[in-house]
Amino acid sequence: MNLFLYEWLQIILKGNGNYLENLWQEKVYPNYSDLSYHSVVGEKVRMVEELKHLIVKYGLSKKYRNHYIGFARSQRKDFGQKYKTKCLLYIYRVLMSGIVLYRDEEIEYNLHRLIKKVKIPETDTNLKFLLNNYQDEKSITTDHVKMRLDDDMDKLTEMLNMYADESALPEKPDYEPFNDWMYKYYKRELE
Repeated sequence: MNLFLYEWLQIILKGNGNYLENLWQEKVYPNYSDLSYHSVVGEKVRMVEELKHLIVKYGLSKKYRNHYIGFARSQRKDFGQKYKTKCLLYIYRVLMSGIVLYRDEEIEYNLHRLIKKVKIPETDTNLKFLLNNYQDEKSITTDHVKMRLDDDMDKLTEMLNMYADESALPEKPDYEPFNDWMYKYYKRELE
């Protein structure tokens, strides 16, 4: 478990947005307010919240740009072969997540909240069209829709690059607070 956590944290700090997203995924938790502070579940939840705080304060860096652009590029390629609407929604979500990360220094993966945060009128119209016509994992779109959306993808990629270039985020994260957090975690595990 400890080695796994160390490796997992290393991957996040190297700029892997998939791992970052997994940590921020909205989950349905039971009501923790009834649990004792010292309960195992309460302690794990508290540690995850500590880790998220550390990542926002010390772990965000310009290293995530490669993830966002690379993931969007691979989904764009998949879309070109399969025409699945889901690929387009992934592209929008990942590029808008990158924009919000670099512009606002916030981590957000919920597409509906991202639409409100990024606010590009013509892109919003296209994206809302996709969302309204998305039925399931197998939903397919047409060449006509693809042509309208190619401009959006290019525009969002340009915005992401612009905000990443202008961002005050460091080139690499500060590892020291995470070393301290890992030490505390190991110490708690031994108790």
